[in-house]
Amino acid sequence: MRKTHTCIFILATLFIIGCTKPYNPITISSNANILVVEGFINTGSDSTIVKLSRTVIIANKTTASPETKATVTVENAQGTAYPLTEIVKGTYASPALNLDNTKQYRIRIKTTNGKPMCLTWSMQN
Repeated sequence: MRKTHTCIFILATLFIIGCTKPYNPITISSNANILVVEGFINTGSDSTIVKLSRTVIIANKTTASPETKATVTVENAQGTAYPLTEIVKGTYASPALNLDNTKQYRIRIKTTNGKPMCLTWSMQN
């Protein structure tokens, strides 16, 4: 019985190792320097966090390019703005905003190169 388990383990290990194939994505040599926005607006009692970064060339050693010193705010349709503070390079946050989740909000971003950007969505349960 023990030999059978050992044999099955060895065969399974060889099968798993033998079936891996490297993935080589098609890459481009130029960087479009696109702004990447990751995050969420929390309407409850937790923080709102938004991470800003720029795209990088896969072949380079750089794994991340945070967008620093941007102005990031959460705004409602009535124009009330809630600023987010940069807590680490490229990460902007605010403590609990206690927002009304039946209303529309947007994130307004102004990068250091002066280009404004606005993302709008409705909160839903």
